[in-house]
Amino acid sequence: MDIKDYNVEIGNGYIFIGQAGSGKTTKLCNMVKNEENPLVLSFTNKAIENVKSRLIKMESKKRSC
Repeated sequence: MDIKDYNVEIGNGYIFIGQAGSGKTTKLCNMVKNEENPLVLSFTNKAIENVKSRLIKMESKKRSC
């Protein structure tokens, strides 16, 4: 498979910068839950696990309401 075989869509991208506790992950999760096929990139697996666990919690709260 070659890079030419991939379908690339150009859209909006975001970079979140801020201090610890400033709401970066919350903002990201709110954006991700509203997208059909989001792609989230991070430098650490710990950050991705944090986002996944928050999205699961948000989904379970939505179902219980």
